[in-house]
Amino acid sequence: MVANRVRALTEELRLVIRERDLLSLRASSLAGELARESAGEAIADVSTADWIRHELNLGYQAACDLVRVGLEMDSLEDTVSAVAEHEIGFQHLVFMARTKHQVGAKPFPEEHLLAEAKEVSVGRFWHLCQQARHAADAAGMARAQGWAVEGRAVRMNQQEDGSVTISGILDPVGGAAVRTALEPLAKRAGKEDGRGHERRLADALVELATHAMDQATPRQRPHLNITATLGTVFMVPGSAAAEMELGAPVCDVTVARIACDCSVTRHVFSPESVLIDLGREKRVVSPKLRKALEGRDQHCRWPGCTRPATWCEAHHVIPWVQGGPTNRQNLVLLCTRHHWQVHEGRWKLYLYSDGHIEVVRPPIDFVAMPRAPTAA
Repeated sequence: MVANRVRALTEELRLVIRERDLLSLRASSLAGELARESAGEAIADVSTADWIRHELNLGYQAACDLVRVGLEMDSLEDTVSAVAEHEIGFQHLVFMARTKHQVGAKPFPEEHLLAEAKEVSVGRFWHLCQQARHAADAAGMARAQGWAVEGRAVRMNQQEDGSVTISGILDPVGGAAVRTALEPLAKRAGKEDGRGHERRLADALVELATHAMDQATPRQRPHLNITATLGTVFMVPGSAAAEMELGAPVCDVTVARIACDCSVTRHVFSPESVLIDLGREKRVVSPKLRKALEGRDQHCRWPGCTRPATWCEAHHVIPWVQGGPTNRQNLVLLCTRHHWQVHEGRWKLYLYSDGHIEVVRPPIDFVAMPRAPTAA
């Protein structure tokens, strides 16, 4: 019964999509006619695609695709017919028209690409069109990729609460490089990891920046300067929040996590806020001890996590700010995610004398819902 219902819905959807493709062909024909008449330039002094976008409430790319297909329909008659006969989808034609335009007057292998379009998915067909474009005009494709690189842009805006919004654009190669670097770091960290994919990507980006490595100097990390009072460092109630370089506040729990594995410089100020003593920078975990930890632990010690040791932070089981010793017996390597879970996430980590580690999830906070006044 269910199978019959699914088949019926699938067939109805297939018919609707075929009707949509035919309507898209008609819409493209009209958009092409408008473009030949320079309708946008004549009416609003903008491109016809931009004018269609505004007038018909379309996305810019959708409007451009209608215009591009409309302008190339006469030179791609066989492909247009294949769409009309439901042999390929309209999106196949969109990629074909884009590629035809990019190649320009150079020979274009429509017959070959059409044969491929009838056999492959739209996603795969895009790659085949890129290959055909390169074969026909490698220099032009190189120029386009160069322009895309020049168009790289990342915008970072700090919000009132210190959060940072990030937006931007990367060229295909740069985007692939970033994705390749982030995706392995964005995998779920064990069965207890309930983060969504976007959250894991964000965490991966922060981890990548925090543990940027250079071939000549492995584990070279960028400097993140944080200023905190002793009260904040030792988590004294009522102490002011620490501050990062850009003025964003940092809570004491985060300071405690960062203090596990960082360099510390003492600044002594007079009551008038005049610097009267500047101590030498000193690493909490020395390079020699760090090397010993990497040799012993090999990777993050959180059960089930295999993040390499060079990407991990040294964690004080007994907190450094509470007098915990900085030695091999009190230190374990944790990746950024699991180090955060121990501090800000309030997970408990227990290190036994035989080296065995046990982690316990934080207690659930049951907060009573506010009650309305009792009726008299």
